Amino acid sequence: MQLKAQELQDMLAEEMDNHWVGPMPVTEFLEAFLPFKSEELTEKPVLPATYFDKLEKAISEKKMHNPFIKLIQTSNVLPGFKIINSSDYADQLSAPGMKKKPDISVYRTENSHVNQANSTSWLELDLMFELKPGNAPVDPFDDVPGEGDSFVVTSSKTRKRCRGQLVSYARVWNAHSHRTHCFMVYISDPWARIIRFDRSGAVVSRRFNFRNNGDLLVDFLWRISKATPEMLGRDPTVGPVSKAEEAKARKELAPWKDGGVVSSVLKMKIPHGTPSDQEKRDGYQKMHELLVWVALSDPGYVTGRATRGYPAWDLTTKSVVFVKDSWRSLDPCVEKETDILRKLNAANVINVPTLLWGDDLGQKTKTKSYTDEKWNLGAESSHLSERAHVRFAEDFVGLPLSKFKSSKELVQAIYDAMLAHQDAYHKCNILHRDISSNNILMKKGGGGILNDWDLARTVPLQSGPRSPFRSGTWQFMSSKLLGQPGKLHTVPDDLEAFFWVLLYYTLRYIPANNAVKSTDRMERGKAIRRLLIDIFDQNSRSEDEATGGLTKMTLILTSNPLPANFAVIGNRPLSRILSSMQEVLRDWYHFFEGTVKLAIKKLASLEWIDYNVAAEIYMNTDTYKLARDHLQLHTHEKMISILHEGLTMEEIEARRPIEARRPEAKWPLKDQSEDALETVTRKMGGLFPAPKKSKVGTRASLIPFDENSIKSDSSSEEDDLNDGDYGPRAAQITSTGGPSRQSAPHCGAADISLSINAL
Repeated sequence: MQLKAQELQDMLAEEMDNHWVGPMPVTEFLEAFLPFKSEELTEKPVLPATYFDKLEKAISEKKMHNPFIKLIQTSNVLPGFKIINSSDYADQLSAPGMKKKPDISVYRTENSHVNQANSTSWLELDLMFELKPGNAPVDPFDDVPGEGDSFVVTSSKTRKRCRGQLVSYARVWNAHSHRTHCFMVYISDPWARIIRFDRSGAVVSRRFNFRNNGDLLVDFLWRISKATPEMLGRDPTVGPVSKAEEAKARKELAPWKDGGVVSSVLKMKIPHGTPSDQEKRDGYQKMHELLVWVALSDPGYVTGRATRGYPAWDLTTKSVVFVKDSWRSLDPCVEKETDILRKLNAANVINVPTLLWGDDLGQKTKTKSYTDEKWNLGAESSHLSERAHVRFAEDFVGLPLSKFKSSKELVQAIYDAMLAHQDAYHKCNILHRDISSNNILMKKGGGGILNDWDLARTVPLQSGPRSPFRSGTWQFMSSKLLGQPGKLHTVPDDLEAFFWVLLYYTLRYIPANNAVKSTDRMERGKAIRRLLIDIFDQNSRSEDEATGGLTKMTLILTSNPLPANFAVIGNRPLSRILSSMQEVLRDWYHFFEGTVKLAIKKLASLEWIDYNVAAEIYMNTDTYKLARDHLQLHTHEKMISILHEGLTMEEIEARRPIEARRPEAKWPLKDQSEDALETVTRKMGGLFPAPKKSKVGTRASLIPFDENSIKSDSSSEEDDLNDGDYGPRAAQITSTGGPSRQSAPHCGAADISLSINAL
């Protein structure tokens, strides 16, 4: 499938739908985000309001850059900073799919290594400009909306792609540096806007004529020059290291170099724990210092949790630990992951990481706090999540499932994770709610753990506010969750997700499967890729919601699009595990899609009542409860027994008489991970983001995209909207989550077994 660059920008723009707040009056914007006392601004150069009208009206974007830079340099409104034309230079350290080139980049003068030949450095960037000439103006927003009273005009493709371009800059900027927020200036001659992005969304200023009202731009730039690094968005808890520390980090963290995203060695601070009352009063908190180098997961989107995961060298304990850094939701029904881990550890839940230390860093997003302002014509409060920056350390640095050395090792890791899921549910009433490829990790000596408990919830759900959003990672969510956006997340949904994880790795990484007929490696890879997209990325969009799961439902009930005799050739244990898990799921879906729905429809017809009312009545009957409780997916036991029987099949056969033993019961010895997509795809970049309006977890596809899948349009080279080097990063890198998963949980409401939404 050939994807145009503009189509990719459309996807990015859709990711940010309902995340724009504005248009904020410019003076209020400056006072809110770059506040200074009046006496601190007295040295600001006095320039006429028409100062920037000296800029010649250019016929192309390229011809605007240097004259505009010269005007700013001459004005002396940015002392201590250098402003560089970076429109032709991508950051040399950027990963494939992330090589963006801002028109104009602004850096502090002390960053001497940034020069014209190396003009884009996302790690050091403090401010960026995007310019459009007056003969081809594009305003991504509308201050006087005529479409549903929103200043985000969705009917205009040009405006939409312009928003997508701005989001792509913010995405790369935040992925390559540690920030709480970032500023950019968008100019479409003669109009200008200032935009502030954080992990909740973006606040957009009211547009102003920078030629006739240039004092607003001067005021903004002068405030930038006076601002501290923290005011401009730099995270003060992450900083540079000495040469000795860099050498130490590279030595101790070298084993993970090939498995993640390599960047500069940095020093991170992690809170010792929840601050005491005295520490809160003093504004001081005890911190651990660690060195990080390789990110095993990296944020691929602007909004959301922006999860990063690092093996880290602890400077105090002189040991390697795992650091998780993310922006958690402050929704009142979201539990802190650190609190969840403390509960799991206190109850001695098996196969979960041990929390060492860490907590909130005291940094919060601000975008949501402006949604109720009278001037806001954009996102409503319900569309956004206020987020807090959290960082903590665990004792376990695992290996991704894709590194398995045998199919038995893969199944063992998934089995151990399922045991952890059961133990957490039985001992702590905690449901994980995000079973996915990135959240099951392998131990070096074999076995696995269940990680990433940031979407976990305590059940049964207590009364209180309830959010209608699903949670999890799109590719592994149950068919019911994908098809019913209002459905409550239950144990069977997570058990089904384990099946999808195992099937995904079987199809992609175990070449002995018979899912496709071709034996040619390239053709087989292409066919597997299409199959994975069909099963795991399938979705349909409507104005208000995204749904999916149709292919998953079909596969469970009929095996299609897999062959009816689907198996892993020469691997009876794995084949039997997959078919047995599918059978359990098939019985579950037959019950709900057939027996239950038929009974509800009959009750609704007989009693002349609404279907949902009839569902509530029927699901409160003993008939329903007894039938449901006899289904094997209702609890963990059957799925666990299937995995256990498969893992021990060889041992069971060994106890049989020699003449009765079946050689096909043995696990293969040499069937280590082999990526079917390696020959046909890039190793980075996702093809289809999961639907943004689902509010679900990892939004990038797990399927890397084809080397030839990005097709640039044939418009002028100055039109940077045709950005052919963009592609959402794969879930293996972003989340991930997740990625970059974004969700708000179901919380509150009554007993989940009595609700139609539990179907």
